[in-house]
Amino acid sequence: MQEGENRFSEVKLGDMGNCSHVTSAGPTSGTPCGAPTWVSPETILQLPWNTAADIWAFGLLFVHMHYGSHFNLCVPQGPKAEEDKENLPLHVLLRQLYWFGPFPNKTVEIADEEITNTLASLKRNNMPAQQGMFKVISELELSRKDNEFVRRIMKMDWRDRPSAKDLLEDEWWRDE
Repeated sequence: MQEGENRFSEVKLGDMGNCSHVTSAGPTSGTPCGAPTWVSPETILQLPWNTAADIWAFGLLFVHMHYGSHFNLCVPQGPKAEEDKENLPLHVLLRQLYWFGPFPNKTVEIADEEITNTLASLKRNNMPAQQGMFKVISELELSRKDNEFVRRIMKMDWRDRPSAKDLLEDEWWRDE
C-alpha cells in the first residue's frame, strides 16, 4: 500500500509448519523441505540449503501474486508430467530451468558427482534456447521493472541470489 514515500506499510511473514533453523540438520544435509512446486533448485537437488531458498520462494510468490491465485510457473505441464508423480521434483526442476535457467557452470563447485552428472544431462537434454524464458515475457504482461526484479531473485545457483537485506535495499521498492 502506498503510504508516504513507502510503497508498502507492513509486511508479514508466515510459516507453514516446516520452518527450520539454517544450521539444523535438515538444511545442512540437504533434506528436502516444502511443497515441490515452490522449493528452490538446491532443495530439489538435495544440496545443502539456506535462507536463499526462502528468497526463491519469495520470487515465486511475487509472480504468483501478479498473475493470480491459480498461477505457478513451476507446476509441471502436460500429461507425461501429470502421470509421473513419482518424479515430480525432476519435472519441477525442468520448469525452473525453462523459466530461469540454465544453471551456471560454477554450480558443480557445490554439487557431488551424481548431481554434477544430473546437471550435465539436463543441460544436454533440455534445449538451451528454451531456458531463461522469463526474460522474454511481454511488457504487456509484466512491466520491465518487475521482470528485472524477479530475475534478480530467481537465480538457479543460490549463491547468486540477493539476501533479504539486499532485496529490501533494491531500487524496485522505490516509486518511479
